[in-house]
Amino acid sequence: EDEETPKIEDLDEDKEEEEQKEMDESNNLTKPVGTGNLVVEVELIDDELSTHIYTSNEHTVERHTTGDREIEVEILTSESTRPTEDEEVQNTEPQQVAPEQDSPEQNPPEQDPPGQNPPGQDARICIKCEETVIKDAEYLTCVGCESISHTKEECSARGGAERNSTNKTWKCGMCLTIIQWNARGLKTKNKSKIPLLTTRANELKADIIIIQESHLNDTIIDGQIRIEGYTMKKKHRNRKNQKGKDMKGGGLITYIKDGKRPRETRVNTDSIVPAIEVQTISVKQVDDENSRVGIRLNITNVYIPPSEKFHRDDLKCLYNNGRERSIIGGDINAHRKEWDKYQPQNRKGKEVLKWKEKNDLFLCNDGSPTVISKRKNQSKKTKGRSVPDLTFASEDLKRYVTWEVGADLGSDHFPIYIRVRPPSRPLADPSKTDTQNPS
Repeated sequence: EDEETPKIEDLDEDKEEEEQKEMDESNNLTKPVGTGNLVVEVELIDDELSTHIYTSNEHTVERHTTGDREIEVEILTSESTRPTEDEEVQNTEPQQVAPEQDSPEQNPPEQDPPGQNPPGQDARICIKCEETVIKDAEYLTCVGCESISHTKEECSARGGAERNSTNKTWKCGMCLTIIQWNARGLKTKNKSKIPLLTTRANELKADIIIIQESHLNDTIIDGQIRIEGYTMKKKHRNRKNQKGKDMKGGGLITYIKDGKRPRETRVNTDSIVPAIEVQTISVKQVDDENSRVGIRLNITNVYIPPSEKFHRDDLKCLYNNGRERSIIGGDINAHRKEWDKYQPQNRKGKEVLKWKEKNDLFLCNDGSPTVISKRKNQSKKTKGRSVPDLTFASEDLKRYVTWEVGADLGSDHFPIYIRVRPPSRPLADPSKTDTQNPS
């Protein structure tokens, strides 16, 4: 049998019921949701779900897709800024919405703990406990190597560290400060340079002081040249001239800070070149769990008169090839363009350069003059400036040594300050240590 055809009246009634149902749903959706300054209106227009959010924020419009529906989110500054019906008609053109892409969940960047420096170059690490020093907290800076320490005693007084409550200076006890100086006579009948040297040593918290040309002999009482708080190692010039009389001048003294427990290496130079005066000691710099004697530093004090001639092989007494952690400093009276731009090059300069290269040493000098002669009739070109005082170091110390010329101490030679950083604190820029080192 044929199916019964619906009547036109029935179709009209069904259509009216659907339209009424949609109007009811629309009326329900347009009711405001929320309280206070935030009002959310959800409206179904032309089969599109539109959401309006009214806040005190800046006016923005966002469109989102949920399922197969597109949701428009509109944020207005106030109800007075809601778009009018005419504006809504003008803006009914469909907008292109970029498809959503699956992306991993982005976690916010990790925040540093409150009050702490970010890790890296600007972070302050305590050299004693190796923990970060809290930002804006008080800390101590070593006068020798600029290392940082907490102020608490378990760090600041650990490992031989020294703290001066008077001038608030602190020395970490792991770096070494060396003063190298040609005194041109430590004591005469009318004047002693010891008081000024003592003051300078205390200011710098010097660990080692190597003196050339002490001009002393056995007639001088030790108490007249002693520096309080230091052990003294002397080596006077015990040479006689052709007439059998004692030769004046020369002489070495090495002062070692108490507690450094130096070991002296005796060098016999008489069979090589008698005029080369040399004195070598070894001191402990830091403790080493793998060694009873710790990590040590070898320091050689040397003086070679300007008139003395020598060959590079005669300098073996200054450094044995392969000896690690070594500093060689003194007045060598050798001139070469690599370190002295003021004086003419001489034969000794060439021999010293060859010796340096053969032993893989590096030159610490930065080209600054170490002597400004006070004699009259000086050359207008040089103005009495020269660099006879040299400092060399073994290659393994290249990133641990700094070098500078200090203020006058009463000689035409200026003192030189050498600082050897602890093994755990190398210099960031190796070029700072060897600016005049020839390639």
